[in-house]
Amino acid sequence: MECVKCGHQNPDGQGNCAVCGLVLATIEQTEGGAVHPVYDRYVAIRKACEAAGGGGPMDAFKRFLDETSFKMAQKEQEIREIDIPPDAMDGLREELEVGFEGIDLYNQSLIQFRQFSTTSDPNFLRNGLELAWQGNERINEARRINRRNRALMEAEEPAGTEG
Repeated sequence: MECVKCGHQNPDGQGNCAVCGLVLATIEQTEGGAVHPVYDRYVAIRKACEAAGGGGPMDAFKRFLDETSFKMAQKEQEIREIDIPPDAMDGLREELEVGFEGIDLYNQSLIQFRQFSTTSDPNFLRNGLELAWQGNERINEARRINRRNRALMEAEEPAGTEG
């Protein structure tokens, strides 16, 4: 399994990355087999950074950053526009706060990547990747909280009631 933090290819079934020590997570998949979208986003960011850091075309990197910024802004706006019933707000507050922390970390990473695109200082890539990783983890945590909240709501529903 490839470590999503450092990219090292670890043997299947290994618990921690042999290079950076990260606990290797099981990648969640949808029923159709698609890899969890937050994981895809981080991998795409890492690959774009590797290409740019390896001398790839900076114009392509800047376009990637623009597209990623646009997608993140769209996703944030979609979440902010969700109509949440007042009685459900307490249960969702933690999930929303953690999710917005993740989005903010991703946005901070994009600032670092833009700094790299103007300075070519590899420290901006490293810092940006670390922020993107932290953002990825916060968003994954928000999704875990969401699953927990949904399970609690389902458990509280009276038998025979449809949602």
